[in-house]
Amino acid sequence: MEIIDTQIHFGPGGIDKVIGAMDGVGVHKALIDEYWGQGINLPPGYSLAGGGFRATAPTAEIACAQHPDRFSYLLRIHRLDPEVNSLIRMAKDTPHLRCLRMLVALPGENEMEVFADGGYEDVFAVVEETGKPLNLLVMGQAHLLARYARKFPKQRFIINHCGLATGMPTQEFPFGEPDIAHLDKILELAEYPNVYLQWSHAQRLFGELTYPYEGILTHLRRAIRAYGAERIMWASDIGGMGITYLTPPQPSPLKSSKIEGMEHTYRSSRYRLLPRTRAKHQRLMQVTGACVWTWNRMLAHNEQEYMFHERLPWLVDKPSTTFFSLGKEFTRLRAKTDWLRQLPFAAVRHTLKHQAEAWRKFFKGQGGRPRFKSKYSERTVTFPEPGHFQIQGGSLRLQKLGWFRLARRGGDPYGQHEARSVTVKRECGKWYAVVLYRVPAHVVERADDGRAVGVDMNVGQVACSDGEIMRMDGARMGRLEARRRRYQRRMARQVKGSNRRNVAKRRLAKACRNIRCHRDNWQHHASKRIAGKAGTVAVESLGTKGMTASAKGDADNPGRRVRQKAGLNRSILNTGWHGLKAKLEYKSATGATGRGGGEVTRPVKRQDIAGHHLVESCI
Repeated sequence: MEIIDTQIHFGPGGIDKVIGAMDGVGVHKALIDEYWGQGINLPPGYSLAGGGFRATAPTAEIACAQHPDRFSYLLRIHRLDPEVNSLIRMAKDTPHLRCLRMLVALPGENEMEVFADGGYEDVFAVVEETGKPLNLLVMGQAHLLARYARKFPKQRFIINHCGLATGMPTQEFPFGEPDIAHLDKILELAEYPNVYLQWSHAQRLFGELTYPYEGILTHLRRAIRAYGAERIMWASDIGGMGITYLTPPQPSPLKSSKIEGMEHTYRSSRYRLLPRTRAKHQRLMQVTGACVWTWNRMLAHNEQEYMFHERLPWLVDKPSTTFFSLGKEFTRLRAKTDWLRQLPFAAVRHTLKHQAEAWRKFFKGQGGRPRFKSKYSERTVTFPEPGHFQIQGGSLRLQKLGWFRLARRGGDPYGQHEARSVTVKRECGKWYAVVLYRVPAHVVERADDGRAVGVDMNVGQVACSDGEIMRMDGARMGRLEARRRRYQRRMARQVKGSNRRNVAKRRLAKACRNIRCHRDNWQHHASKRIAGKAGTVAVESLGTKGMTASAKGDADNPGRRVRQKAGLNRSILNTGWHGLKAKLEYKSATGATGRGGGEVTRPVKRQDIAGHHLVESCI
């Protein structure tokens, strides 16, 4: 979905800052109302004899010329400007000028009285000839627009700032007491199909100043029922009254979200992606290669900045590695790189979100320093917004890449639900697409049957308290492990860079992938069977990190039976205790759907939570 902000304000020097802010919150396009400060008759523009004011938009014109795919602008006009009719007619053919705006309800002026008496009919008649929509600031007096809507049925009128006004500020309402009763008159204007409503400053106008502004939802639903979603537009109005974009907290993909009374959770499905033509394959290679190139370019830039900061801390500031800062830098980089502008913007930029997270974990001591990526490494690209892709039947359309065939054995259990993002990756020469769906909680939740089952983690198997033992196919895993070791030995003997070594490398990657898929398949089957046994699952709490530590010791205290311990470590890690526990947790559903919040307790403790959930304990 493409997000358009229908009113923002900024002046000279603010283009890059606004683009960075838009990128940081996912706004794709914006309509500029150039505004340099508080007050009305401030630059850009100049006062005229007779009380008029002629506005200009120099920064908006520059922004639209530099970023025509991101910006357009509106122009303010004044009834008392002696050349107002000529300005309106010129606007018809002005590039990037999408809308006109008139400020009718201004303090200290009597324009509202003129508006109520029909004094704007001459101006509106000229505007109607141009076909441009007209944005009107008529706070608290929007009902007076009815006569003009009837007289000029072809003219599109946009009611600015919800059409509401506020009273005197109070301790409870610092921005003024809201006049919510006037909303009824604004909704009555919905009977005119040429009247539109711009939803902006709603927090201040409705007196709801605490996120997530739940008190506004009732009024918004009323407006949607009256006007329809097609005649309501959103405007942030950033830049005016000190307003900035704020990023609200997002629900974790592993947890539920509650939207309009319905709980949701997230599930993913993996498809084979079939390009079917060499051109589409090359296009996928190009966009995934651009992600690798962007990662390395931005990482090199930050590493260089950190080096300068460490050497000259009094002269060079510590660079910012947040996604917002990296996104701003990527926008500048893309503007200077022709081939990068031919690729989907949001998909390539999304790789920097992972880099920002890697830097965050590094500074918190939770991970290593971000490293450069090889062009031969696993290639991946994420399309983070529903508007960047489309799933129809058995095909997937990717932004600027075209349509691709999808294939999945057994169908897709979540295909009828809303797709939120798509990640395309290349593994062992094959393309795959992982689609993330938002699914209603009642679709995946399980009812509590009051029973409990314990699970004992072993090497290559798990044992349930009801006596059932679920074993991994050890014979097949042994053959796969032997094949992997054979290719490892072959690679060690061959010359680096040779064709034969590259063939062995690809075969080794395929063997490792088969081992991973075999383990993952067994974990899915075992976790599904265990989750279906009882409402409460108790899992043995094991310190895997300590159990798989090396026994080699050091020079002073050499270890004993090191090779035997290394074999045990491989067997433990090959079983994948953590992966099995993670699959049990989300298939048990309570922790994932938000019903009661499944809790993982400390070792040696067992907590019986109502609902189908996971409990970790010593058995």
